[in-house]
Amino acid sequence: MSPKREILAELTGQELRANVDLYDLKVGDRRVKDQLVDALARSRRVKIEGILQSLSPERMRMVAQAVAANGSGWVSVAHTTGVVGGGGG
Repeated sequence: MSPKREILAELTGQELRANVDLYDLKVGDRRVKDQLVDALARSRRVKIEGILQSLSPERMRMVAQAVAANGSGWVSVAHTTGVVGGGGG
């Protein structure tokens, strides 16, 4: 699974729907989390850094911890968004 898809999978349905709306993506059934994740993950317009930066710092930490627990490539995204170590922001 790609890091983008892993991160998206940790978001709530409400967070996913908000981003699907923001990027004006088509989804068969907005109640199905997998379809929301798939639409966002496939879109080249969707940058995971932008989605993460829209989250509160606490929510971003929760997502970071969940993805890190799965042993994925979260670190590069986390540094880009400033979640860990005084990075970008």
